[in-house]
Amino acid sequence: MKKREKAKKEICKVIDKHSKEIIEIGEKIFRMPEKGFQEFKTSSYVQEILEKKDIPFRSGLAITGVRADLKGGKKGPTLALLGELDALPVPDHPLADKQTGAAHACGHNAQIAGLLGAAIAFKNSGIMPYLSGNISFMAVPAEELNDIEYRLSLRKKGKISFLAGKQEFIKIGCFDDVDMAMMIHTTMGNKAGFTESHNGFVFKFSSFEGKAAHAAGPHSGINTLQAANIALTALNAQNETFKDNDRVRVHSVYEILNPAVNVVPPKVIMETQVRASSVESIIETANKTDRALKAGALALGAKVSIQTIPGYMPTVQNKKLIEIYKKNVLSFIPEENFFYSPPRASSTDMGDVSQVIPSIHPYLGGAEGSSHGNNYNIKDKKMAYVTSAKMLALCAIDLLWDGAVEAKTIIKEAKMPFTKEEYLAIQEKTFKKTVHNYTK
Repeated sequence: MKKREKAKKEICKVIDKHSKEIIEIGEKIFRMPEKGFQEFKTSSYVQEILEKKDIPFRSGLAITGVRADLKGGKKGPTLALLGELDALPVPDHPLADKQTGAAHACGHNAQIAGLLGAAIAFKNSGIMPYLSGNISFMAVPAEELNDIEYRLSLRKKGKISFLAGKQEFIKIGCFDDVDMAMMIHTTMGNKAGFTESHNGFVFKFSSFEGKAAHAAGPHSGINTLQAANIALTALNAQNETFKDNDRVRVHSVYEILNPAVNVVPPKVIMETQVRASSVESIIETANKTDRALKAGALALGAKVSIQTIPGYMPTVQNKKLIEIYKKNVLSFIPEENFFYSPPRASSTDMGDVSQVIPSIHPYLGGAEGSSHGNNYNIKDKKMAYVTSAKMLALCAIDLLWDGAVEAKTIIKEAKMPFTKEEYLAIQEKTFKKTVHNYTK
């Protein structure tokens, strides 16, 4: 135990020695936000740092993903530490990309800084020979599920099979040799903690097609804007049918194609996310959503095409991994600043990973403003960038020290919901397109 604590102190010293560099990494990525599966500059920057530090890696995984590996002195389990490469569309953020509108308003830049900080520390600390097992450092693309048409075009071209980075990593085998995984999500203030779980969801991409006409003579047209509004009303009416413990959230946006006030809208595109706490409740709610979309088209005599796309699975937090994270983070914050949150309706593709291997997705402070908002900022750079590197490193040491006894116990006791093959079969089956034509 004394040797382990000595190793943990040593890894923290190495991270502190590189703290300026780690902060620079986080701040540079903050200022070059890129959308999912388009993180070419960020990916190149990650590779540049790994090359400079002589850390072996593979790149081009799921288009922009990078995986670096360091081997322990003895055989044992492999732990994956993850960070996310992408930003999301927040065009009015002061650091948003002027062409794409992308901004790091969710803290993914801090995840990559912490990930690389941990990798640098293990490479330079001399601790790897004392570990029983390996550490994989994964910079993963496309956690924010947006730009659906673009991602579907990538799928059509055969460049990806799924629309999110960790899903694609599972598909292409990046987790095949991994026994457990963790990442840290930035949160507000000077707190740390975890939420019991996150919802999963499916995505609906719907196209209402009608008939254009002069707005002064609308009887000869088919108004898809009205069809979409009826569909939304029908969805809202479903709210009272949802069970409280399923934590259902259904939310949509739509766009009128070629809008003009004196033209009956002939086409409306609607995007809908159907979130719930279990696979079963997601399927049930998705069926209700389809009924509502069909009702809007039926009422106006329009045509609706509904494309269903697999979103994320609900998150399963491994309790023993959470205990290890909590023990380490309380070395840096007072216990009253550690929070436990009940299940959240938000979603993450870390949920997909957690369905097939033991995983955690805890939180660590350092940010301010609103998540996904135009005022999001990294206020406490040391906490968000440097302390996150320490948390990843300290948890890795605990798991792989002393013959990896803690990691092996977790692996032995874990009862995962799905095998990789079962998971992929469910997600592949979710892809489907139905057409309902009431114009005839």
